[in-house]
This record gives sequence, C-alpha cells and structure tokens, in this order.
Amino acid sequence: MSLYLLNLALGGVIALLWLVTATAVSSLAYSYKKTSIRIKAWTGFVTLFLGILTLLFKVGVSLYMWHLSGWWYGELTFVLVLPVLLPICIMLIWKTVPRLWRVLYTRDYINQHLNLIDPQLVLPAQIAALGGLLTVYAVFHVDTLAFGYTLLIFWLIIIASSILLYWRRVLMLKRKVLDKYHLGVRQFLLRIVGVVTLVVCIVGALAAFNDINGRLPERYSMMSGPMETGQALNGMTNNMPGTDMSGGSSIDVTTLTEKDLSGPVQHFDLAAQEKRITLSSGKQIDALTFNGQIPGPQITIHEGDILEVALKNNLPNRNITLHWHGIDVPNTEDGVPGLTQDAVKPGETFTYRFKAKQVGTFWYHSHEQSSVEVEKGLFGKITILPKIPPIAHEKDVSLAYHEWDGSGSLDLADTLQRQKITPGTPVRLRIINTANGSKSFVLHGVDFKVVAIDGNAVNQPGILRDTRLRVPAGGRRDITFTMPNGLVFFGRSESIAFTPHDIGTTWSPDGTASAPVIPAGTELDLLSYGQTTKTVLNANTHFDREFSLYLDPNVGFYDGRFGISYAINGKLSPNTPMLMVKEGDKVKTTFYNRSPQSHPMHLHGHQMLVLSRNGQPSTGSPWWTDTIDVGPGESYEVAFSANNPGLWMDHCHNLEHAAGGMVMHLGYEGYTTPLMSGTATGNITE
Repeated sequence: MSLYLLNLALGGVIALLWLVTATAVSSLAYSYKKTSIRIKAWTGFVTLFLGILTLLFKVGVSLYMWHLSGWWYGELTFVLVLPVLLPICIMLIWKTVPRLWRVLYTRDYINQHLNLIDPQLVLPAQIAALGGLLTVYAVFHVDTLAFGYTLLIFWLIIIASSILLYWRRVLMLKRKVLDKYHLGVRQFLLRIVGVVTLVVCIVGALAAFNDINGRLPERYSMMSGPMETGQALNGMTNNMPGTDMSGGSSIDVTTLTEKDLSGPVQHFDLAAQEKRITLSSGKQIDALTFNGQIPGPQITIHEGDILEVALKNNLPNRNITLHWHGIDVPNTEDGVPGLTQDAVKPGETFTYRFKAKQVGTFWYHSHEQSSVEVEKGLFGKITILPKIPPIAHEKDVSLAYHEWDGSGSLDLADTLQRQKITPGTPVRLRIINTANGSKSFVLHGVDFKVVAIDGNAVNQPGILRDTRLRVPAGGRRDITFTMPNGLVFFGRSESIAFTPHDIGTTWSPDGTASAPVIPAGTELDLLSYGQTTKTVLNANTHFDREFSLYLDPNVGFYDGRFGISYAINGKLSPNTPMLMVKEGDKVKTTFYNRSPQSHPMHLHGHQMLVLSRNGQPSTGSPWWTDTIDVGPGESYEVAFSANNPGLWMDHCHNLEHAAGGMVMHLGYEGYTTPLMSGTATGNITE
C-alpha cells in the first residue's frame, strides 16, 4: 500500500518541480539584475535535475511494484508516463541544461538577454511542466484501458502548445528592444489578469462539459451500458441493449421468486421510521431506524426456515428497500431498486420471502441511496443457525461496528462496556462491520479461533492470541473461545496499541473489569489461515469466463458533483460493463486496485472463492466470501459458479464509493428487467 501511494505522490512531485523550473526559466527574460538572474537560473537548474531524478526513482518504484504485484501496477508508468516524459527529459538535457549553465557562468549579464528569450532555453522547461501535469491528470481522469488513444491526445496537446510557445518566443526575439519586456506594475497586473481569465475560461468550459456529460439521466436502465462477455468468448465487448444474446425470449428477473416454500415460516415486521437515538456516551443522533432501534431487530432463524419480512415505510420523504447481505436469495428478493424491484415509497409495504439455505452471520440493510440510509441506521443483524446447534449452552454474542460522523460504536455503545460471563462458558462472537472502510479488531485475554468468514466455515482453524482481525466494509467474522477465569476484552485495534479510551467490551466473571492496554499484535492473513481442502473450484479449474476489473480513481463531475469518483475499467455507473455469463459457467474475476483507497467489492447472490492475492496462491482453508477487500496496489483472483440466475449488483461496499460510480452488474444471458432507475423513477441505486 505504501509503495503504491508513494508512486502516485512521485508523479505530483515531478509535475511540481518542473512547474517551478518552467516558471524560473521563463522569467529570466524579465530580469535585469545579476543577482536575480543567478537565483532564477540556479532555481531552474536544481529543480530540473531533481525532477529528472524523481522520474528515475518513480521508474524504479514502478519496476519493483511490477515485480511484486504484476504488470498492471507498472503499466501507467511504462505505457503513458515514460512515453510522454522521456522525450521531454532528453530535450531538457540536450537544449536547456547547456544554456542554463552558460547563464550561470557568463560575465556579460546585460548583453545576454537575447539568449534568455531563446526558445531552446525556455521551451523544453515549459513543455516539461505541461507533460508533468498531463501525466498527473492521467492517473485521476483517464480511461486506463485506452492508453494508445490517451497518449495520442497528450502528444497532440504538447505539439500544439509547443508551436504556440515557440511562436511567442520568436516574436519576442524579433522585437529586439528587450526593455519593452521589463514589466512595470501595470503591465504585471494586466498579465496576471489575462492569465487568470484564460485559466478560468478553460476550466469553466471543461467543467461545463464534464458536468453535462457526467449527469445521470432522470430515467435509465441498468442494462443500457456495455456488456463484457469474458475472455472465453474472445474478450469481445458488446454495446447492445438487453442480455438475451441468443436471440430467444428473455426471462423477467422480477418473476424469480422462491420456489421452495416448504418449512417453518418465521415472520418479522420491520417499519422504517425516523428517531433520535442516544449512544452510550450520551451523544444524540438523528437517525433512520427499523422499529425505532439501531441495529434493527435481530433476526435469528434456523437453516431450512422460510424467512418472511414485511417492510413498512413510515419515512416521510425517503424510499427504501431491504438487501440481505451475504445471503444468496432468489433474484427478486435481493432488494436492489431499479433492478429487482421498485423501491418502497412512503406509506407502502413490501414483503420479502425466501428459504434460509445457508448457515452463518449476515446482515440486512436498505439498498436505496445506501450511502445515506445505511449510514443513518437502516440496518440490522441476521443469524442463521444450523438445524442442530453444534454446541449446547453456547453464549452467542453479535456486535455490529458502525460509525456516526466519524465516531465509532459497537451497536449503540461508543464507550467501554462491561459484561459478566461465567468461566468455562463456550462463546461465539459474531462481528459485523456496517461502516465504510476496513476496520481492525482484537480479542485479548484468551486463545480463540476464527471459525467463519462472511458466513462461510473455516476448515480446521488455528489457535490465535492477540491477533488483529481486519474486517472489510460489509464483512463478518465469527470467533469462538472458552471464557477463562479472568478478563477478556474485544474492541477496535489499529496498528498502534489499544488504550482504554477506545470503544470495546470487557467480559469477566464479575462483570467489573476495565480495559487493559494491549500491544498491537500481528494481523491475521486469511490467505494462509486454516487447512486446505478440496473445493468445486480451484486455481486449476477450466473457467468458462474470465474477467479483469481495474479499479481507478477519477476526478471530475459525476451526477452534478465535482470531486473524486471511482471507476471500473475506466467507466462510472451506469456506463460500467455488465459481466455476461450463462447458467452453469465457472467464472474467474481478477480485481486490480490502482487507486489510493481500499475497495471492498461485494457480489450479490454468489459466494466467491479467493484463488490468489498479488499472484500468491491461497494455501489455507478455502476462503469463501461475498466481500473481498482489495487494498491499494493489490490484485485478487476470485472464482464463483454462475448458479443463481438473474441480474446482480457487484459494487464497492464503501458505500460512498458506490455512490461515486463504482457499481457494476453480473448478468445472466437470457434475463432482463423491466425496471428503470433515476430520480424520475424513485429508484436511486447505489
């Protein structure tokens, strides 16, 4: 992660250094004092070479990242940055450096002003600054799958700018009366006003263009974007609407309801309503709740039960849905507005019904404007127990970590909690991260095992102690331990030692223990945890489809807002590609994160098997998950079976990133939806 961020920062340093070089060298023609000329010349000389050295260092870092993580993390440097900056470096060394050297060591300061206007002195430095800025722009605003096109545009800009700048310098030379270029206060102010006006006009024009092109339509289909068929079908991308590529009739995904309704019915009523809640510290939050509580009512059922939930929307101005995070429900029950259902409007009721076929820890939340509604409290916990509990008299504890305006809480406790547990009691602790971004937790005072990841059992988990557990946004971890005759503490823990001022819970025989100071410990690596065993998919599987997904930052306007957005394969939702599969396909997807932030990618309706990270194969227990956290500079290979037909969201579960464009879909050929998204439809999907 640090190498990746360093590589990004080096690009900005190069651009800044060469901008200083260009400013210093360009202003030489307006200097008449010996001291001023020497200061500017030395400034240009030093920053010029520092920029070249930084570029060489950036190349070295990119080569090392390529060695560690693969070509995709050096691609931008070697395919775009170097082809732009290397010719400029050669021009700087060939033309600018000798002339700057003569400026520094000439004794005739008065008669050398014509040389100070020399295009061969000034032009390479100006173009270097432009090239540096263009390559920085490329990191944040270019479709990195179209490097050839981008490189052509960049060089057209550089050539056009070179002609204009050269022409300007030639005009200055023809005048010969250099005193005319001595800027007085009036000329200086006019020059500044002119430059500022030009920049404002250019930026304003680009902003208007990006704003118009970046606004989401009021009505659109989430099937209207490009379709990626995978490398197994020659890597072709189709831009045809609809998903029935066989020419036959399409199946409406809103008809894909639960077919097997045998078994006990467990009914729950959930009413969304506004309420001011109070955290344990006394802090009050204007929240959105289910049944007036946060988290919403705990749903605990058994494998084989029919879960029936009647959702009533009592919110005055908001639409809502329910998504069952991690549960592979029939497509109609998935709760995605504009794709599987219309959002539930104020005063309306919608009933979800499906059979619990999985066992584990899950959660439910609204998927309508989820970056707002989940953050404000529209979520709850789900526990699906096996038909026969494996341990009698087990104490089952479920805690959801959430953040309110940056401050965290476990359920509603943002201060230390003390609880009593009898020594010898077997405990199962279920951790759910409902916040944006990965969080680290620690269990101190007892040996423990991580027995489940995102509702999937770990094969032969090893014994751990004081080991940090990183849980991605939307992720879950099940921990088991036997209560000792002493203190056990659970809470947040980052790379620094835990202090009693942080949130957490202590368990002790008398329920009075305080939090200890805990050393940082090491972080559990799930890639090697537990024992391997045979799986239906593995690295040697012949995959029917293979997809590559590049996660990149994007700076500009998106849906009327200027800032950083988050692209998949260079595109923002709804123009991201839909990954097309057929029922029964074995699918491999590789995520490449080339942004400075983590992206917990969550696939609805399916379980993914982690095959490798940064090219390192998984050697521990089969790591099945519905949410894979791809860190900056990381790549993950995952596999899944296309065994749940329909149209499914695949998005970053940092919900602010999803709202910023990092949403795509998995589509089964032959399936379609009649539903529409957009502000005019009431379906705001994120």
